Amino acid sequence: MKKIVLYTSQTGNTKKVGDAIAEQLGCESLNFRDFEGEVDDYDFIALGFYVDKGEAEAKFMRFLRKIHGKKLGVFMTLGAEPDGEHSRKCLDTFEEGLKANGNEIIREFACQGAIDPNLLETMRKMASSGNSPHPITPERLARWAEAAKHPDEKDLADAKAAFAGIE
Repeated sequence: MKKIVLYTSQTGNTKKVGDAIAEQLGCESLNFRDFEGEVDDYDFIALGFYVDKGEAEAKFMRFLRKIHGKKLGVFMTLGAEPDGEHSRKCLDTFEEGLKANGNEIIREFACQGAIDPNLLETMRKMASSGNSPHPITPERLARWAEAAKHPDEKDLADAKAAFAGIE
């Protein structure tokens, strides 16, 4: 089975997870922008993204439109808790379009990832000016601090385990 890992990564979190998954699968891991091949040449594609406002970036979503009738794995990084409702909604939204193109999702993985420092600064400025629906609470600060520790070695081992057994 010919396999590849394709991802989009802004801070390096999703790349780390993608590289770990590729190591498990014994295949190449590439940012989708660097991919020059044809998706039709692959039997299994692991697709990774970072969550931005509940979605993957628009350019990656457009790239995914060319994937039809494949076995896929999906992985994502996000600042929120990976087992929370927001995480599930992000995965479901991402997978919806893939399934509509006749693809079968056979693996998925989500883990927390450090939030882009520029985004944190923007959120702080918006909150201090009163223009944010997300106030800076002690709980939010604790989530940001926890996210800054990820992905860690356990996350990478869990990602490998989630993609084990794909032959």
